[in-house]
Amino acid sequence: MPAKKPKGAAKGKKDQVQDETTETLYRQYRKNLQASGISMPRKLVEKFAELRDEKTPGDLTELGIFEEIGPEGIWAIAEPLRDLEYKHLKDLRLWGTGIQDDGLRSIAQYIKNSISLKTVEFVNCRIGQLGCEFLSQAFGPDSHNFIASLKLDYNNIGNEGIQNLAKGLSLNCNLTNLSLAFCEIEPEGARSILEIVINQKSALKDLNLEGNCLRNTGVITLFRSMSINKSIESINLTSNQFGEEENLLSAFRETVQSNSTLKSLNLMKNGFYEAGGQAILNILTETTYDGQPITFALTSLKLPETVPRDIAKAIETAFKENKKRKGKGKKKKGKGKKKGKGKKKK
Repeated sequence: MPAKKPKGAAKGKKDQVQDETTETLYRQYRKNLQASGISMPRKLVEKFAELRDEKTPGDLTELGIFEEIGPEGIWAIAEPLRDLEYKHLKDLRLWGTGIQDDGLRSIAQYIKNSISLKTVEFVNCRIGQLGCEFLSQAFGPDSHNFIASLKLDYNNIGNEGIQNLAKGLSLNCNLTNLSLAFCEIEPEGARSILEIVINQKSALKDLNLEGNCLRNTGVITLFRSMSINKSIESINLTSNQFGEEENLLSAFRETVQSNSTLKSLNLMKNGFYEAGGQAILNILTETTYDGQPITFALTSLKLPETVPRDIAKAIETAFKENKKRKGKGKKKKGKGKKKGKGKKKK
């Protein structure tokens, strides 16, 4: 039940009164469940019992469902969230819920207009290309949200799904973390990832593409786009079936030498061996280019265990040397006294 107004509270001060939207949300949610003949997830039963405690009432700031509920199960709570324009929810996490594309359609409108949401996760929810179309609209230029993190791991998104998703994300300026791990994205889908990455207004910092199938051509496309991107700091390309091809290493060099923000790159569980490791070491130890000293933003590079240990150690040393060069550059830039310093005014 909602809390009563405290005795002696000044009239008109809304922050001293628990609003009724959480109680209304609960009642409408329960009504929808009963109409559909389905039960409330156990974790939510416990959550609402806690929030409706008369002594310590609260609002639903985190909605986490980690069991199969299907499209009807998410509709039951999505409808009141949307109709109430619920303004307390910050984190929406659905894992293994089986909501599918129809279920995502139910919640997409709330996501699009929510001013409170910061984190949205649909992990292993059987979402496909149509669901990505709904998400694209929720994150596109007509959206009103300020969501910073989107995770869609373990969904059958594929090339068409990422193409649909890119329509909205390529114009988004709020998202800082995007995870598309194990989403069956192939080389053809890399073009859509490129569209997201080269967004000039993008705030994206962390991009996780682990477990896809980008291969050499897809990763080359991604690396080439990084010469334009000005925000991404971390990329995870673990298990993407690519390796030490000459064109890929050339694209890697271009990324390292031209990008000023990328600090962490994970290439684990891909085809790099002694030759590829040595080529990467050569790139990282180049100290000049066209007579100009080279420093790079990259500070962490994870390579497969198939790269010999001595080369891996030498790469670690290259990062340390790069840090020293950057440090010297900063000192040199700030060296010298300012003009006029110490002169007395006439």
